[in-house]
Amino acid sequence: MAVVLAAGIFAACGGSSSDMGGSSSSKSPMPKGAIADDKEVLLGRTVYSSNCAACHGASGGGGGGPSFNDGKVLQSYPTAAGQEALIRQGRGGMPAYEGDLTDAQISAVVRYEREVLAKL
Repeated sequence: MAVVLAAGIFAACGGSSSDMGGSSSSKSPMPKGAIADDKEVLLGRTVYSSNCAACHGASGGGGGGPSFNDGKVLQSYPTAAGQEALIRQGRGGMPAYEGDLTDAQISAVVRYEREVLAKL
């Protein structure tokens, strides 16, 4: 039973953009200012759109997963390393992405969440 539940959570939260009824990349906020040309932050936006937006919302406002907006992600995870560990290992309804995402993708999505979505 737990395996079926975990598989359902992963499918709901870890699905690709095609699982969400189309690409959500056009709905995810674009970085502003100096980070707008930062390739790592732009990679993070792509990873977020494909893997996180289904649960956390296209703009990070939450839904099935918690909101990142208004600095909430920074309050929950004061360090990027702690947030990266959660993404790798998962917890509760959050699936583990270790093995599915590279270290570079995890670092990039954490930067996007902390530097873009946390400011919305």
